[in-house]
Amino acid sequence: MNRREARRALALAGVLALLALVLRLTPVKAPRAPTPVEPGMAGPPSPAAWLEPSADGSLYAAIVDGNVFSPDRTAPPLPSAGTLGAGAAGAPAARPGQRFRLSGLVRGPDGWVALIDADPDLPGAELYQVGDSVGTYLLEQATDSLVVLRRGARTQILRLDTISGRIP
Repeated sequence: MNRREARRALALAGVLALLALVLRLTPVKAPRAPTPVEPGMAGPPSPAAWLEPSADGSLYAAIVDGNVFSPDRTAPPLPSAGTLGAGAAGAPAARPGQRFRLSGLVRGPDGWVALIDADPDLPGAELYQVGDSVGTYLLEQATDSLVVLRRGARTQILRLDTISGRIP
C-alpha cells in the first residue's frame, strides 16, 4: 500500500468515525404514548369485565366456575346420528370406489369418537363411535391413531395423516 492509498483509508476511517459519533449523539424520538381515554368516552373493557355474567347470567360461567380439563368432567352429548349422517339409522350409502378419510380421533367418557369424511353429500367429517355404520362398513375398533372398519371378511384400516415436522 502506498502513501496515497494509506491517506485515503485514513480519511475514510475518519469520516466513518465522525458519522458513527453523529448517529450516537442524535436523539431518537420515543414512540408516542397512547392518548388517555377522556371521561365519558368508552374505553376498552377491563379483563375483570370480560368475566362478568351477561344479562342472562350465562356468559362463560361454566368455564369460570369449573375446571374444563378435569378428568371428572362429563363430555357434552353427541349430536343425534340422523343429523350427522352417522349411526345405523342414518348411515350414508357407500358409493363404488368411495374412499373414507380419517380426520381426527377424540377419546371421551364413552370411548373413542372418530371424525371420518365418509359422506360426500355432507361437507367436512362426520362423528362416529365404535359400533356405528360408516357407509356399508361397521366401525369395529378405534385407537389414538387409527380406526378399523369391517364389512364381512373385508377390513379397511384408516390412519391419521401425519404432519411433517410435527412431534407427536
